[in-house]
Amino acid sequence: MSRRGLPGRDGRRGLAGWLVAVVLLLGGWAVQAADTFGALTLPTPRAAPARLVVDGRGHFWFVESDANQLGRYVETTGQFTEFAIPTRGSLPSDLQVDAGGVIWFTEQDANQLGRFDPATGAFKEYDIPTIRSLPVRLAIDRQGRVWFTEFYGNRLGRFDPRTETFTEYLIPTRESQPSGVVVDPAGEVWFVETLGNKLGHWNSRTEAIEEFALPTPFSAPRDLAVDRSGKLWFGARSKKQLLSFDPVGGRFEAFPLPTVGAVDALTVDGAGNIVFTIGHAGKLGVFNPGKGAFITFDALPGESRPAGVAVDARGSVWFTDLAKNSLVKVDGEAVSQLWTR
Repeated sequence: MSRRGLPGRDGRRGLAGWLVAVVLLLGGWAVQAADTFGALTLPTPRAAPARLVVDGRGHFWFVESDANQLGRYVETTGQFTEFAIPTRGSLPSDLQVDAGGVIWFTEQDANQLGRFDPATGAFKEYDIPTIRSLPVRLAIDRQGRVWFTEFYGNRLGRFDPRTETFTEYLIPTRESQPSGVVVDPAGEVWFVETLGNKLGHWNSRTEAIEEFALPTPFSAPRDLAVDRSGKLWFGARSKKQLLSFDPVGGRFEAFPLPTVGAVDALTVDGAGNIVFTIGHAGKLGVFNPGKGAFITFDALPGESRPAGVAVDARGSVWFTDLAKNSLVKVDGEAVSQLWTR
C-alpha cells in the first residue's frame, strides 16, 4: 500500500446506518445478534487505520499509517476529518491524548515524536536522539510527559513537553524489541519486550529499569493495558493466551483463549473487562476477570482485520479495520447482555 502524504480533508460518514447481523460465541452457545455493528468507511482509500483513542469530548482519533495522516471521527455529526502529517512517509504507529486535548503520536519511519493541537490545527515534530530507533508505542503520565518504546533502539524514551527534552533509558536485555507501554495508576511505567519475552518496569523511585521474565516462552507480546487496580494485561502468541501480571504480588496468571489467533491490541472498559482484537483471525474478544469468562466474535463478514480498539463512555466498543478501511462501532448493550446468557 502507498505511504503518500495527503492533504487534510473533511469526509462525511460512509455506509451510514449500515448494520449487519453477527454470530457471537459464548461458552459454545451461538447467539444471533442483529443491529449490533455499524461500519464507517474512511474518506481516504487504503489508509491503513491502526491505533485508536477517545478524547475527553468523546471524539475518536486514529492513525492512518499508509496515508500518513491523523484521523478524527465525531459521532454526533457523523463526520470524519483527516490531518496530513508534515513529514512525508513518516508511518505513524501510535497516538495518545494528553490532559489538554493535544494529540501525541509516534512516527515509526521518520524516527520522530509528533504533536498535534486540534484547537489550532498546528503540528510540531521532534527528532528522537537515537537514530533509527523505530518508535512504536507511547503513553502519557500524570505530569504530561510522553513515554515511548524504541523497538530497534532497545530503549524506553521520555519526552518532557515543558522543556522539550528527551531522556532515554537503555533496556538491560539486548535487542529486547520493546513494544506496548502504559503508565499505571501509581505513575509507574510498564512495557512489554516482544523478543526479550519479558515485562519491563521503570521504577519511579530509582529511575532504573527492572525486568520480569514471562511465564510463557516465545510470548511475543505486542500491546499492553492496565486496569484500575494496576493489574497489567497482554497477550502470549505462542500458546494463544491472555496474560495478567499483578505488581503487588509479583504474580503472572494465564488464561487460554477459546478461539484461534492471538491477542493484538487491548483496552479496559468501564466495568473492568479486557477488550482485545485478534487481528489475523478477524475477531474481537472480551474477558471478564471476575467470571474468568471470554466472549469472542467475528469482527465483520468477509475479510476483516481489526486493529486498534477503544471503548466509549456508553460502553460501546470501537475498532479500526485494516482490511475494510473502516472505523467500526459495536453496540455495548448488545455485548453486555451476552454475559447473562
